[in-house]
Amino acid sequence: MQYDKTFKEEAVRLSDEIGPKKAAEQLGMYNVTYLLKNRFWATA
Repeated sequence: MQYDKTFKEEAVRLSDEIGPKKAAEQLGMYNVTYLLKNRFWATA
């Protein structure tokens, strides 16, 4: 599944605020690893 840049930026921001597991749950993502990978690439 592909996410647009805005979604990824919001996911990273939310992950920073409440943690990756809760952010993934709130965003309806079931793959926390995907969220963490996007967090790495968004900040690299």
